[in-house]
Amino acid sequence: MIISVLLVLTLTCVSVYAYRALVRSAIAGLVLLFFSFTAIFFVFFPEQTYVVANLLGVGRGTDLLLYVCFMIGIILMLLIHVKFQQQSILITNLARAIAIHEYANSKNDVRSGKNNNGTTR
Repeated sequence: MIISVLLVLTLTCVSVYAYRALVRSAIAGLVLLFFSFTAIFFVFFPEQTYVVANLLGVGRGTDLLLYVCFMIGIILMLLIHVKFQQQSILITNLARAIAIHEYANSKNDVRSGKNNNGTTR
């Protein structure tokens, strides 16, 4: 009984987060809401996992939950990898732009006769 209360409280917090995430990303928010409400349903009616598992061709509800968690983990790892790749490209472009800007400013300073501290020679 205690684990059921903890699961429902945790999944309710996830649902609130998903509802707030709808503003930023509708698809991610809806998917998270769907999985949260489905998980809450299965907490209250655990025998229904067996019914759903049989509909999907899996022997037991526990196996179905394991497979779903595995697929979600793989998808999350893929999404995190893509996000890190995007961040890496963004940081590279930003560093390149800063380097070009600093190089252009240093050439302008040399032409105008300014020192590194901004005073003229």
